[in-house]
Amino acid sequence: MDGYVFDTNVFNDILDEKVDISIFSRLKLFVTHIQHDELMHTKDEIRRDQLLSIFSQLDPSVGPTESFIIGYSRLGGAKLGDGTIYLKILSQLDGLKKKPNNRCDALIGEAALKNHLILVTKDNNLFMVMEKMGCSVLKLDELLDILAV
Repeated sequence: MDGYVFDTNVFNDILDEKVDISIFSRLKLFVTHIQHDELMHTKDEIRRDQLLSIFSQLDPSVGPTESFIIGYSRLGGAKLGDGTIYLKILSQLDGLKKKPNNRCDALIGEAALKNHLILVTKDNNLFMVMEKMGCSVLKLDELLDILAV
């Protein structure tokens, strides 16, 4: 594993817990357009600006999603994969709790799994599904403990 993918909720945790983002400077951080798109949908304008500032300061490498899902994926920001892993993740997430955000979570999880990256999330369902699928997964507090050493 040579990189990390932050689920969108991690940016909220960093803001809420007032984490010094300089601690992440030695990480290779990757995202897809999905995380940025979700942050852009934050209704509270002040909070949205704060989240986008954190996103910008972390300066992650942006890569494509591994599947192109109409209504979620961007042209030029997604691969035309077969969707097999995406559908497996989505099915398991929906089986635990059906929610609209599961499609975005499945795209983020698939990107982490296929690119051999460590997924950082506080979403318990996503954590369980991705761990079960063989993806390395951490909670933010676990990552902070590792970085503090």
